[in-house]
Parts: sequence; C-alpha cells; structure tokens
Amino acid sequence: MFGALQIEIAALKTIGDWLENSGWTNALEQASIATSGTAESFLKATRHAHQVTVSAL
Repeated sequence: MFGALQIEIAALKTIGDWLENSGWTNALEQASIATSGTAESFLKATRHAHQVTVSAL
C-alpha cells in the first residue's frame, strides 16, 4: 500500500511525463516565446521544483 507521499510523488511524475510529451516546448518555440533549449530548461526547472517540494514534505 502506498502512503500519501508515494502517491504524491507518483502523481507529480505523471504530470511531468504529460508535460514532456504534450508538445509544450514546441508551442513555446512556435509562439516565439522561447527557443527549444530554453523551453526544455523551463520544463526541467519545473520538474526540479516539484521534486524539491516533495522532498521537503
């Protein structure tokens, strides 16, 4: 059985997978908001922020 922390970790990993495969980076690049490398770093920074939050809990 999973505890609350394990459930939250699994949920955040799933959200990260959805963002990674959603075309989010392509949308930012096509809208001229960011280059593909910058958009990818946004995604990695967001994922890292979630990991730090979960670790703190």
